[in-house]
This record gives sequence, C-alpha cells and structure tokens, in this order.
Amino acid sequence: MLPLILLTVGADVGLALPATRYGAAFVLLWLLPGLAWAGLLVDPRGRAAARRSPVLEIAVSLGLGMGTVILVTLLLHYLPGPLSLPALLVAVNLFNLVMAVLAHRSTLADGRVFPRRPARVDWSLIVLVAGLLRLVHLGYSEFQGDEGIVMIRAARAIVGDDAQLFYHQKGPVEVLLPMATWTLSGSIDEWQARLPFAFAGLVGVVALYLLGRHWFNRRSALIAALLLAINGYFVGFGRIVQYQSIVLAMTTLGLLALWRWSEGERRRWLIAGGALLACGLLAHYDAALALPAGAYIVGRRLWDSRARWRALAVEVAGAGALAAGILALFYVPFALHPNFAKTMSYLGGARIGTAGPLYNNLLSSLPLATFYNSTYYLIGLAGLIVVASFLPFLYEGKRSGSFVHSLFVVRTSVRSFRRLGLLIPAACYLLLLLMQCPQLLATKVLPSLSLGVGPVAAILLIALLLSPRSSPSSRAAWLWFGAPFLFYYFLVWDPRTHVLNVFPGAVLLAAHALDRLVFSAQPPASSLSKEPALPTPSGAEGSPSRGDHPPPRLRGGQRGGHRRALLLWTGFLAVFVFLAYYPYLMFVQHDPEIKRTWPAHRPALYWMPDDETPLFGYFGFPYRAGWKVVGALIEEGVLSGVYASNEEQEVTGWYTRGAERTYCPDPEWYLIAENVQDEVPLRQVDVGATHHLWGEVRVSGKVKLRIYHRDGWPPPASPAIFNGQDFEAYGSRFDARTTPANVVPSPPTEYAPAGYTLGEAVKLLGYRLGAADARPGGSIDLILYWEGLRPLEASYQVFNHLYDGTMWGQQDGTPGCALRPTTLWEPGRVVRDEYTIPIDPATPPGDVPLWVGMYRLDTGERLPVRDPNGVPIGDAIPLAVVTVR
Repeated sequence: MLPLILLTVGADVGLALPATRYGAAFVLLWLLPGLAWAGLLVDPRGRAAARRSPVLEIAVSLGLGMGTVILVTLLLHYLPGPLSLPALLVAVNLFNLVMAVLAHRSTLADGRVFPRRPARVDWSLIVLVAGLLRLVHLGYSEFQGDEGIVMIRAARAIVGDDAQLFYHQKGPVEVLLPMATWTLSGSIDEWQARLPFAFAGLVGVVALYLLGRHWFNRRSALIAALLLAINGYFVGFGRIVQYQSIVLAMTTLGLLALWRWSEGERRRWLIAGGALLACGLLAHYDAALALPAGAYIVGRRLWDSRARWRALAVEVAGAGALAAGILALFYVPFALHPNFAKTMSYLGGARIGTAGPLYNNLLSSLPLATFYNSTYYLIGLAGLIVVASFLPFLYEGKRSGSFVHSLFVVRTSVRSFRRLGLLIPAACYLLLLLMQCPQLLATKVLPSLSLGVGPVAAILLIALLLSPRSSPSSRAAWLWFGAPFLFYYFLVWDPRTHVLNVFPGAVLLAAHALDRLVFSAQPPASSLSKEPALPTPSGAEGSPSRGDHPPPRLRGGQRGGHRRALLLWTGFLAVFVFLAYYPYLMFVQHDPEIKRTWPAHRPALYWMPDDETPLFGYFGFPYRAGWKVVGALIEEGVLSGVYASNEEQEVTGWYTRGAERTYCPDPEWYLIAENVQDEVPLRQVDVGATHHLWGEVRVSGKVKLRIYHRDGWPPPASPAIFNGQDFEAYGSRFDARTTPANVVPSPPTEYAPAGYTLGEAVKLLGYRLGAADARPGGSIDLILYWEGLRPLEASYQVFNHLYDGTMWGQQDGTPGCALRPTTLWEPGRVVRDEYTIPIDPATPPGDVPLWVGMYRLDTGERLPVRDPNGVPIGDAIPLAVVTVR
C-alpha cells in the first residue's frame, strides 16, 4: 500500500517539472494502475512459500491497468467541455489510492498458480529482443498517414469535440491512449505518442510466453515468444500509433486469465479475462477473433465441473455482463450516432466485400507478408504448422476437458482412429496442393476450384478439434489460429495487414511442433500417458495442463542429452538471429530507409518471390522528410499562404498545423517530398516551370523535402538549406509548441460569408471571387468553403453556373479538383474547393447571376437549399452577381 502511494505522489510531483513531465505521465498512466491491480492478484505469502515469481500476475495487471485508464479517459471525454488535466489526474490518483487500500485489506489465498517459476533468463531474453526491435529509434520517423489521423482526432477530442471517436470507424482505444498521455504531458512528439503502444507490444509478447507455458511447456513458450517478437507485422505496428499492439496484449492476457480460471482458479481470473477481451474489442473488431478460443476455455471449465455447473454459470454470466457493460460504454453511443451506418457500410463493402461468400487471399496477401517478414520466416512457420496438424494423430493428449469431442459420437477405438486420423491432414494437404495447381485438373469443369481452399481448411480445423488425441491446450491454440485464418483468408475481400491476427496462434503451434520435432526425443504416445501428474492443491478444481509437466528425459544419457541440446539451441539461435536481422533492417535501421529506397537497398541476404513492392498497406517503416522544419517556418510566419504537396493530407495536416492546402494547380507554395509512400498526384503541373526552388530540407545529408515558391521572380541565387543541425533546432521548437490547441486548425476567415445549407448535410461557409478577367472569352476564379454537417455516403458534384436564362459559363466537378469527394468529408472540417469558370465569348456585357449548388452524380438530383435564415429557396444558391465587361 505505502510504496504505491509514494510512487503516485512522486509521479504527481514529476508532472510539475518540465524535464520529467512526460516520464511522470507515462508512469502514472501506464505503470502504476497496473501495479495497483497487481496488489489484488498477487499473494505475497503464497509466493514466498512456493518460491513463485509474480510475472504472470503483473502482466495481467498491467493489461487491467491500461484498460482502466482507457475507460476513465473515455468517461471523462463524455463530460461536456475539454478533457482537463485536473480531472484526469484526480481520477487516476483516486483509483490508485482505492486499489492500494483494497490490496492492503485483502486476505487472498491463492491455491494454484504457475506450477514452476518462470526462468528469468527467458522473459529477460524476450523483453530484450522485442524491446530492441520496438524501442530503438522509436521517434526517428515522422507520423505516417493513419498516425496523423489518430493524433489530430486526439487533439480535437481533448479540446472538446465529442464526436471524434465516432468518426474514427475503428475502436476508440488508439485515440484514447494519446489523449490521456497528451493531457498530462502538455505537449507531445512522435516518440512520446508511440511509447505506450510499443510498451503494449512488449506486454503482449511476454503474455504469449506465459500463455505458452500454460498451454505447452517452457521451451515451446520461449520459442513462440521469440518468433512473435521478430514478426514483421507486430514489429512495424509496435512502432506506430495504432491499435494492433493493444489488441495483441489484451486478447493474449484475456485468454491467459481465462485459462487460469479454467484450471480451477477463483472467479476474479474469469472477470479479468472477460474485461481484458472487452478492452481488446474497444481497440478493434479484430479482437473478436479471439472469442472462439475464449469460449472454448470457458466451456472446458463448465464441462469439467458439471457437478457445480450452476454456480459456475452464474460466474460466467457475471463476467459476461461486466464485459458487455464495458463494450456498451462506447458501442451503444456509437450505434446511435449518424456515422455508425457509414462505418458499417464501409466495413461490409470496402473491406469484407460483397462479390461473393468466399475468397482466396492466400496468394494475393503473400507479397505484403513477404515484405514485412523474411520469406524464410514464413516458409518455416507454414511448415511447422503443417507438422503441428499431424501431432494430434501421433501423440496422445489428455482426455480431461475434451468436451468438444464429447459433443460428437465417434464410435471407433483409439488405435483405429490413429490409423485413419493420419489420413485426414494428408488428404487435406493433397487436395489443397491440387487446388493451387488447377492446371492438373479439369479447370473448365471446376473454374472456381481455388475457392474450395477455405472449406478444406475448415474441415481440417474441425478434425483437429475433434481428435481425441488433441489436448485442451492444443484445441485452444488451433481455435486462436484457425478463426482469423479462415476469416481473413477466405471470408474477407481485402484483408491487407489484418492477417497479422493469424500469427499469435500460429507461432504457438509452430513452436510446439518444433519442440516435439527437434528438441524433444519423445517416447511413444503410450508411454506419454504414463507421466505422473503434478499434485493438485486442495480445494482446486481441474488438473494442470500437460504443458506444465517437465519434458521427458533426453535419450542417450545425461551427458549426450546436454550436448545434443546445446547443439540444437545453438542452431536455433543462429537461424533466429538470421531471421531477426530482417525486421531490424526494415524497421529499425534508417540509413538507408530501405522501404523508401527500394529496390536500391533491398536486403541481399533475403530472397523474395516478387521484386515489385505492393501498392499499399505499409506501416512502421522508417521515414523522415523534415516536415517539422516546414511546420516551424509556418508557425513563425516565414511560409504563409496556400500550399500544395505530394504528401497526403493526414501527414501535412499535422506538421503544417492546419495551414490552408489546395489540391489544384498553381498554389503559392509547393512542398515536394522525396520517396513518398502514399503519393498524392500533382495533376498537370510542371513545378519547375511555374515556381522557383525556395529551400531544401536535408536529412543525413540527403535532400528529403523541396520547397517551391510562386512569387519573387527572378529566383534567388541559391535556395535556403536546412540541414541536420537546423533540423534538430526547428524540430525542438516545433515539438515544444505541440499542444492540442495549436494542432487543431482554425478555419479560414478571409472570405465573403454565405451561410447557406444544402440538404441539411452541407453548409457553404463562404467564398472568394476573382473577377478581374470577367470578360467575354475570359474566366472567373471561385473558391468555395464547405463544411459537412453529417457524414455523407453519396458523392455529390458541385455546379457553378453563370445563368440568367442562358448559360454563359459553367464549371461542374468533384470538390477539391476531384481529390476531396463528399464521401470523405467529416463534419466540422472545412473543405477548400476551387473552380475556374470560363465565360462564353458570346456573353453580352452586363450583370450575370452566379448560381452554386450540389447534385448527386448518379441521379442528377440536386440538394435543396436554405438561406442563412433557414428559409427554403430552391435547389441553387444565388451566390453573387458577376459584371461582364
């Protein structure tokens, strides 16, 4: 109790000091609440008596602490007004104090915990490897597109925009984490924003190790955790402000807590597991793919304890009600928000797809997978999973807890099932091979043969679950692997990087297969069933899983066994270092930036099946263009005016502090970055012909960003150069002013106000009209400033007509020079929309009304218009009168 209170007070004091403010905020938000929960989960007396390490309880507690801060931040966000530092600080301090008091008064007596102390060298090695790949140079890269979206939403939410979480089209967690950190720290930079996500990634890898020890054994757990630590998907996403690391940590810890409960622990582990899975669903819908494994674990306990199933059912119902309540805090208000329908339409159409019930993404997702990961890593993992699918038919698992098999009446002896069972995976793999080579069969008769891969994989998964030789832990692992595998590879049209959800279960199965195949000289299955069971403490239900038993003794004597083990581990570590070097090159090393300079710096050691890189789906790869220099120059007034860029709006919007951007030709400034990942096209533009080079930003001696200016001819003798030292100085000034209020852009004010409303969906705030060339055969320039009032699912065109009974000039088009369609508009954001309207040479001199409005592109139906007083005036806005001279 006292240490936690002292640490909380110390963190509060650290918030008052600029040098320690961020560190204090991190400790106060993401460490101390977890330690507060650990006070209720760890029993020091029982630990001391059994010489047990509390790593498992601390890991689960860290997940609970993170979930608690997330929920507290969400509830405070719902209160009217901005998210204030005093409110969040008081809430976190009060929680720590209450938990300290409860832990002090608690008299918990754990009967069953981890049977053996986790080796410190194991999780130390895991943290070292995972930490090096996630924390080294974490702040080097500038925010990428999706990160920029998250951070700008966080800024808007902090200053009081209550709808930002509902416009996000994902779970709210990835916005709530930077909201909490930013509120306490005052300002933020890339490293500070990413650190909580990298920390969650580390917790997720450690949690997988702990889960692997429960499901299999220490050796399998260590191998699985190391394989996940170097997985390119999780390394890349662990280095950016995105939800994937949160989903990994929450789902893995949730399954671990549920497994503890299924082995006879008290109901607090069931409650913790349900709460953690619910927090995972608050991060993203991907967490739902862990629910089948969770349901099996819960069902296993109910089946094993049929004598008292009523009492256990009440516990399950209570935990389920708590989890539903956690989810309801966000998803009920979200379901009532207008953007919910648009989000469901996006998920159901653009991502899941409507072309058919089945897809086959095995080959189409391979180029992206082999870019994130070494091809050898994927081949080895796939081969080991194939081996793992044969293990349930070769090795006899425990009979207890196999309630899934008991639901089906299989009248056959174990011996005959073993003989026939081996044919199941063999036949499935043969059929899958033929399906990937349709030229071997009559493709004219079976044109959609490859779509049968999904059903065959489902049949194989069911066979593995129903095998009487499958242990409960292997069934849970196959469910954790199989649910996302079947969903994203065969039921989703565009899975992209979401296939990463396959890998946590995959590495567990692969590690178990590698352990059985290489490291363990296992005796026959009949002798395995004679292993003595560990004693079960009195009062505990169920029995420990097979994975908790010590592995059988190696053959060939003790000395020969140690020598063989040393050689095997040396070989494994050599291969592991080779595989781990690939994600280090791709994500940690940044000189050169391999992704941005591909294929010039393609790693020569690693073969790839495709020389071309995929078009999209890249996250976490290092990139620094020097945008902080531009942001600092804009804040200082050196760069003023409208700019255009080949970098996407999500990036420039953060670093230019919302400066006015155009997507049309001939702006005042062009900001051109090198090796842009998601490049915005600059249509019909020869920048060098219309603008002069004003400055260059150089990173590590290389030109990464060029600044062009339209005015000031003739151009200066030499452009301004901003090199490494200047970059650091400008970056420090930029970061110091990165407060939520400075990030949220102020809408432009230098326009003629309008105030018309179209279809209760769009508002025309104002316009700028340039009529200097308003003559027959000339043109006028028009800039419109729109604001969306609600989410729009239809694409609307803008019409601009010079019309007095005769059409003397017309310019229709998609807003933003066709790059800002109304389907992308978000309520509260101002959209700059430019047009050049040609005037008919036959136009007589005089005054001509200018009419503006919107219509649906597919039907031509116009939106009705209300004037600033709310009076309906038809379907066109009488914007201005143009005098043609």
